[in-house]
Amino acid sequence: MPNDGHLAIERSYVPHTEIGGDYYDVVEIDEHRLLLCVADVSGKGVPASLLMSNFQAGLRTLLRQGVELATIVPELNHLLFRNSGGEKFITAFLGIYDRRTRSLQYVNAGHNDPLLITDDSTVQPLKHGTVMLGIMEELPLLMVGKVIIPPHSLLLLYTDGLTEVFDDDNNEFGEEGVLNVLLRNRYLPLPKLHQELLRSIDEFSSHNAQFADDITILSCRFK
Repeated sequence: MPNDGHLAIERSYVPHTEIGGDYYDVVEIDEHRLLLCVADVSGKGVPASLLMSNFQAGLRTLLRQGVELATIVPELNHLLFRNSGGEKFITAFLGIYDRRTRSLQYVNAGHNDPLLITDDSTVQPLKHGTVMLGIMEELPLLMVGKVIIPPHSLLLLYTDGLTEVFDDDNNEFGEEGVLNVLLRNRYLPLPKLHQELLRSIDEFSSHNAQFADDITILSCRFK
């Protein structure tokens, strides 16, 4: 994971079964830009994992070709629809950060909103994008979001295994629970922040860490 004068990145992955369906990636595109990606496939087992493998291979190929997010996302959607016929889908967040301009261009394709928290505790969910990928041959809309990242900000990307945790009264941990943990602990070293998130859902859960889905956390601290 990158850790330089511009940013530091940490990841955690807790699989629910032996064959997981979550995916995260950090790709250095060139000396200035890198891609952050977290994705989640519908369904379980080998077919779901194979579809996610297609997604990963397609994404890496498109990045090598130097195309932009406005092209990458429709191409990935077409690839997934061709392989699954609309029977499975992938939610994904893809962001390209430029160290020179501190700008993050991103597409949220039906995924949990990543949370950007600035040094003054302002919270900005990253919502712009499109629908989940693979359910229709052509995307009905696509908006590439852009945000300038202030110094000392924290960005959290995650899959729904982190939020869809329930207590004994069937209350969901949810985005609110994640945000509460972040606001209390955002200046911890990133590995310890991840540990605190996992400890919090373990404590909250009525199933004693028998979570219902894979859990992926990808965090980025901007310097």
